[in-house]
Amino acid sequence: MILISSSGVDKAHLVISLEIVAYQQDKRALFINCHEFQMRLHSIHEKINGKNNSSLRAI
Repeated sequence: MILISSSGVDKAHLVISLEIVAYQQDKRALFINCHEFQMRLHSIHEKINGKNNSSLRAI
């Protein structure tokens, strides 16, 4: 699940509540900010396409 909205909408509180419910059901949850998500996607893209790919663009 990805939550996107302007700042000050209490996304963090909602996500923390969802994480608690997930943990209670023996499921995993991950709470990261947009920058961290972008960096992880970029890293995956590099692994798939190679670091020297000239067509690599910022996500």
